[in-house]
Amino acid sequence: MNLSCIECGEEFKTFPCRVRVAKNHTCSKKCAGKIHSKNTTGSNNPNWRGGIPISESTKNWKDNHREQWLAYMKKWREDNPDYQKVWQKENRKKCNKYHSKWLKTENGKIRRKYNDLNRRAPYGSKDDIIFLEIQNRKQHALLTCESCYKVVENGYHLDHIIPVVLGGNNKKDNLQILCPPCNMEKGKNAIDFRNEYY
Repeated sequence: MNLSCIECGEEFKTFPCRVRVAKNHTCSKKCAGKIHSKNTTGSNNPNWRGGIPISESTKNWKDNHREQWLAYMKKWREDNPDYQKVWQKENRKKCNKYHSKWLKTENGKIRRKYNDLNRRAPYGSKDDIIFLEIQNRKQHALLTCESCYKVVENGYHLDHIIPVVLGGNNKKDNLQILCPPCNMEKGKNAIDFRNEYY
């Protein structure tokens, strides 16, 4: 039985049983592939998202269905409690790379400063550090070194008046704001550069 290819128009021979089964008659696999690509690419695809990438469309869906997404994630975490620990253990290099990149951001720098203080001393409060910064700004308008009175808005050290190695703590009564050179010069000595304002 002779038929004409619906893609290239050439005539080809086929069996009558194949004519009854097949919907699109093509002369070769190449022509069949062209028709398939036409029917499954662009707006002809049943999963067409209007040209938006999958990652962006997924993000838009999460933003529009936030409660549904949070409920799904909560249930998934309950069903897979150890997934995060196992993944972090198997992908340690990725975690370290992401963490080191995050520590360079503003939030990361603040978190590192607070974590260092909490690790070095047995007690203390982050609220005391915030209080210390507010009091310094009230007196000097800008964050200022208590020793040389140099403005240290972007890079200052929270110095322990009584060093941790000598039994000092992280409470606001034992903290002062110093510039890095003054802090290095002070070393392990217990010197209070603050004035009577505190």
